[in-house]
Amino acid sequence: MTLAKREAQKHQRRLEKRQEAYLSEKVPVLAKSVSHYSSMAPVAERHEAHNCVADSC
Repeated sequence: MTLAKREAQKHQRRLEKRQEAYLSEKVPVLAKSVSHYSSMAPVAERHEAHNCVADSC
């Protein structure tokens, strides 16, 4: 039983590492124009700090 638990924890840690790497990756942004990109930049930086998409944060 303990061996199975260890294996499960090992797999869980691997999965968490992969998810963390995936979430920390920068995603390219498609903007219609330079002014559109400039207006998007502050919002993207603000939400990136704590990985939240809600404006209330």
